[in-house]
Amino acid sequence: MVIIEEREKSMTHNDIVDMAVKSAAPVTVSGCTLAGIGLPDWVLLVTIFWILLQAGILIRDKIMRDTYHRRQNDKVPKETPDDENDTDK
Repeated sequence: MVIIEEREKSMTHNDIVDMAVKSAAPVTVSGCTLAGIGLPDWVLLVTIFWILLQAGILIRDKIMRDTYHRRQNDKVPKETPDDENDTDK
């Protein structure tokens, strides 16, 4: 018991976070299995989530940003050939 207490005192915040991250996936799989979701179903759900996430990122990057940049370019006044030849300036 004394060894465990000494080890807990010597653990830093990074060690605790590292252990939590390493145990997150097995704990999630075990929890889903206990809840009645088998491993194949769990993999299917994660795959669907991943595909939707990637589709959302694609839509954000390709469609939303292009539309935003196009609108910004439309707001910038364009120079006409007459402006370049003006000597009154």
